[in-house]
Amino acid sequence: MTVIIDYLYMNCYSNFCMSGEHDNNRRKTYTAQSYYHIYNRGINKQEIFLDDDDYQQFMGIMKRQLSEKPTLDKINKRHYANYYGDIELLAFALMPNHFHILVYQESHEAIAQFMKSLLTGYSKFFNKKYERVGPLFQGRYRAEKICGDDTVAIVSRYIHLNPRYWEDSPRTSIDYYSGKRRAFWVNPDKVMAGFKDFAGYKKFLMEFDSDNSSDIFEF
Repeated sequence: MTVIIDYLYMNCYSNFCMSGEHDNNRRKTYTAQSYYHIYNRGINKQEIFLDDDDYQQFMGIMKRQLSEKPTLDKINKRHYANYYGDIELLAFALMPNHFHILVYQESHEAIAQFMKSLLTGYSKFFNKKYERVGPLFQGRYRAEKICGDDTVAIVSRYIHLNPRYWEDSPRTSIDYYSGKRRAFWVNPDKVMAGFKDFAGYKKFLMEFDSDNSSDIFEF
């Protein structure tokens, strides 16, 4: 899939926003109380969602992880990992061979723990369902720090415009922005704070002008 990204979005990632972050023994460190765009795709660009049940499972794991009260694993008699209060999910888009997530993390270790639990849990589900072995995702996920409230809105726009028919997609968080759906595990408030209402946000999405973009991002 090839999409065009706003100049500000690309410029933000290439400049000062990455300062203060580094890899330590191949483990990236993240900044507390910060916004991040997280994304990954299937190994060899293969599809990671093959039917509606797969999409629901991925979203279900996120919902379980972000519930106010931890969920009990009835088989193992222990609670699933829970990151309520440490991670806020602001936006997401699930595509056949990749995903995008926009989060705000409170503590510096939250993203690493959240993503390990999410991707491990989904990979186990997928491999068992389709009788496969080996990694599902292509390497480690990417997590790019976002610099400034304006850029948070721009990244949310990029994420929501991923599907070709984005206005009717049930596999993004757009319905939580419009008010068609509400859930405790998706919080659009930090993005919507910059808009009077959803009509204003939708106008922001629809006004996207590729002529003002400076780069192509292929995923």
